[in-house]
Amino acid sequence: MRTLILGSGGREHALVYGIKRDGGEVFAIPGNDGMEEAICERMDLSEFERIYEFIKRKGIELVIVGPENPLVEGIVDFMEDRGVKIFGPSKVASQLEGSKIFAKNFMSEYGIPTAKFEVYDSSKRAISDIEGGKFSFPVVLKCDGLAAGKGVVISNDKKGAISTVLDMMERKVFKDAGERIVVEEFLEGKELSYMVISDGENFVPFVPSRDHKKVFDGERGPNTGGMGAIAWENLIDDEVKREIEEKIIKPVIRNFPRKYCE
Repeated sequence: MRTLILGSGGREHALVYGIKRDGGEVFAIPGNDGMEEAICERMDLSEFERIYEFIKRKGIELVIVGPENPLVEGIVDFMEDRGVKIFGPSKVASQLEGSKIFAKNFMSEYGIPTAKFEVYDSSKRAISDIEGGKFSFPVVLKCDGLAAGKGVVISNDKKGAISTVLDMMERKVFKDAGERIVVEEFLEGKELSYMVISDGENFVPFVPSRDHKKVFDGERGPNTGGMGAIAWENLIDDEVKREIEEKIIKPVIRNFPRKYCE
């Protein structure tokens, strides 16, 4: 089988390596210099039409999307409309990852556990609420949009929170991702990613994983994104797995198509 992997990071390299090991011919866009197992084609992932032309020219049988940005921009819808077999969520479904406000509102509506939050489209209103004592500290501030894993800041006091609001909404440190923000309560505990593959009804879980979030030792410094992760079956026990699946995974799958995918 001829497979095309979209992306250039470690996640995509792992996909390239695994597929090549199983005997397939693998292409990557844009790939990277370390992907010796793949034939790389330098192309911007926003160029959907060019990617489609490459797929047809090379006889690609399956496309797998790694990064969030092309998913949020609708590459799966674009390719499926042209008869391409592509693995990834639709543009609408990708908003669960691409918009924190979308995700938080969705969880709130369907009773899926999430930290208490407020949404702001005005820095003035956000700062007024912070100064007025609406939030206890530490507090978490998040850009609405994608920011390469760096758009989340934990502030320990009002001064830091206000500075973060200005960075996100006025100084555009995270560009358009910070046009709207979420301010939410700080929940302390162990971080975990529990990812699944779903066809809209059934699901199969991946091995649980955990990010390396803080840039410095001792849980100090800002969240970094892209620092790597560990994946291990025994990160959580069967009871926690069942709780995650019953309270989060199943309600998302059950409710999402009904409202957002008609």
